[in-house]
Amino acid sequence: MQPLRQEIDQLRQALGTRPVIDMARGILMAGFGCSTEAAWEILVKVSQHSNTTLRDVADSLVEATP
Repeated sequence: MQPLRQEIDQLRQALGTRPVIDMARGILMAGFGCSTEAAWEILVKVSQHSNTTLRDVADSLVEATP
């Protein structure tokens, strides 16, 4: 039962982070004229190189965009 509860918690967390990640991808797509896939790759690379969660990278980008 515990593994199922953990999976449900992870899915809820993923659903909560999706909107900010989608907004960050949209900002990158608009700013650089890149595809959805390219915007995703940018977010992932920044996250990996900065040792920061993808959600935090996306949140920082959204907050920094006027």
